[in-house]
Formats: sequence, structure tokens, C-alpha cells
Amino acid sequence: MTTVFDETAEGTRQETVRMTVWQPADGGLSMELPEGFSSMEESRREAYFPLEDRPERILEYAGEEVQITFQITGQPMKKEETAAAAEQIRETAEEAARYGCSPVYLERTGEIRAAWFLIQMKDMEKEHIKAVLSVKDRMALLTLTYPEDAGFKWRALWEMILGSMKEEKDHGADGKWRF
Repeated sequence: MTTVFDETAEGTRQETVRMTVWQPADGGLSMELPEGFSSMEESRREAYFPLEDRPERILEYAGEEVQITFQITGQPMKKEETAAAAEQIRETAEEAARYGCSPVYLERTGEIRAAWFLIQMKDMEKEHIKAVLSVKDRMALLTLTYPEDAGFKWRALWEMILGSMKEEKDHGADGKWRF
């Protein structure tokens, strides 16, 4: 566990945030998330994500209106295609058409290359970040949604999350990757 913000440090106004390793079940990767995330209850999943094909994994942060989603799609995608795929999603996403969004940024600090963009949902006073990455040559989507007034904190943590992502090297006894 790594402490990234320490409320006891001189001059700080930020509560303590510790990062802990999270491995989506059979996801093929690991990443560090702020301690305090847990799986969202089914009733809340239906309320927040009424979609028929909602993300496989939805986590929420204790005490704040913050959610992370993760899903691996069935679509093949090489690492080199990450930025182009994110750009295509950005151009076709319903939220992007409604709210507008940032350019696509490419994160290269971690083992896994991720391309992401920010959507500012002013009417809901929230920000939503959507990332596209390649895990075992399959497209994966990672999102973070948080209150607009907590943007400084969560944008900094987002960079840490992306930088911590690692592809898992273990596979089953039969030599096949588990998804």
C-alpha cells in the first residue's frame, strides 16, 4: 500500500489517500486504486447504469459519489491501435456529443498504454474520464466519474491509476489466458 496524499503533512488540505492493488477477476491486469473502493451493490448498479450491457465491474468510493467501471470487450485490438480506438469512441460517444470533451491523451508511464479523454458534465456537476486500453490484444474500457469540485484530486489520482497498470503474466494450467 502506497500513501500518495498525507493529511498530516505540513500545509496539506487533502485527506490521506492510500493506493492498493486491484485485480479485476480474470481481467488480465492489475492496477492501484485508492483504498476505499468496493463493488457497487446491484440495486445501485441498476440505478446508476440502467444499460442492458452495463460494465462488468463497477466500483464505488466510500463516502463520495465516485465510480470506476472496467470491462474487457470481445473486440480484438493491438496496443498500437489504442489512440485511434479512443479517438473513434470519443467521436461517437453519446456523452461526447451532448457535452463535448477534451482531446485524446496518451498515457505511457505504465506497462499498459492507455488513451483517454475527459467529459465535463456541467449540468450534473460531474466529470467523466474514459480510457481505452489493450489487454491481451483485446479492447478494454476503464472509466472514472467524480464530482466536478473534486476534479483536482481525482485527475491526479487518475494519472497514478493509469501509471500503475500492469498486464498479468500468469495463465491457466492449459496455457490459455483467463478472461
